[in-house]
Amino acid sequence: MKRMNPRAALSRRKLGDAVVSLLLEHDYKTPSVTAVRKRADVGHATFYRHYSSLDELLEDAMLSTMRDLAQLLREQETLYDETVALFRFIRDHQDRFRVYAGLPEAHPIRDVLKAEAIKIVVDRWEARRASPVPMDVSVNHLVESSYVFIRWHLNHIDDYTPEEAADFYKELILAGPEFNALSWRKDKLGQHATVETEE
Repeated sequence: MKRMNPRAALSRRKLGDAVVSLLLEHDYKTPSVTAVRKRADVGHATFYRHYSSLDELLEDAMLSTMRDLAQLLREQETLYDETVALFRFIRDHQDRFRVYAGLPEAHPIRDVLKAEAIKIVVDRWEARRASPVPMDVSVNHLVESSYVFIRWHLNHIDDYTPEEAADFYKELILAGPEFNALSWRKDKLGQHATVETEE
């Protein structure tokens, strides 16, 4: 893949931050292109050099965040490290997660982001050999239950540390029925880690 030049990457990041902040400020009412580019301090031509619409901009901003998360998770050594890293990342990028959580159920970007979340899970987990549950069913359950937990966490993000949120997530989600069906992959060689965290 061709690497984006730093100036273009900066413009796209500023535009992404602008559309996210305006959506949150105006209760998810879609802003105008003019408002977004003024907030980002970029010109009309710069916006349309990168995006054909605000939906395209929002999708790119959200997918970029999800891909950064995927890379971060791949770098973790244990399941506990990965879970804490997830909640630290959510804390540090909470505006984008709030936009994701606040999008209407029928918004097309929701499907795109769910597909990206499924890719992250498939990259990090594999089916247990003895499980009667198909992997796609288990993965969907993990993604949907994680989404519900993250929505709750965003409303209580100042009440609990990322480590505490990770502990709650482990007890409520990572001890759920999918763990008879899925096994965490430590690396691409298929080495497994147990569900128990390291103390």
